[in-house]
Amino acid sequence: MNEGIELHDSELVAITCSNGEAIVLLSPAYIHRTVGRPGVDSGSGWLQPATLTISSASLTSMPKLLPATISDGFLRIGTEHHSNVIPASGTFADVIELSIVLGTSEALTIRGQRIRIQLHDEPSFVENFKQ
Repeated sequence: MNEGIELHDSELVAITCSNGEAIVLLSPAYIHRTVGRPGVDSGSGWLQPATLTISSASLTSMPKLLPATISDGFLRIGTEHHSNVIPASGTFADVIELSIVLGTSEALTIRGQRIRIQLHDEPSFVENFKQ
């Protein structure tokens, strides 16, 4: 089963910065599970907390009003561009750029050298859907 985090259906709860790391908490994150391509093919939707930890992080903008629903975003890992649907787990080392636009029109942009994406707790089923 393949899974990805759909940014536009997730909630940004907190951002903390410490020791050169930026930690982004999505709670809940909307997880698309499918035998095909997350965000594209039929599958199921789940809610689950997720943490994105970016090393050697620099923030170019920071939202003031949290929590907030994410309306759009992307994750760039080297030359790979993940528009709205990002990997649900794993560690990736390369040039990293996370860009999020909130429903409040505020934006978050974090650049770094490595990202670790982790899901926490048990997922909650939301829906089955067909594309």
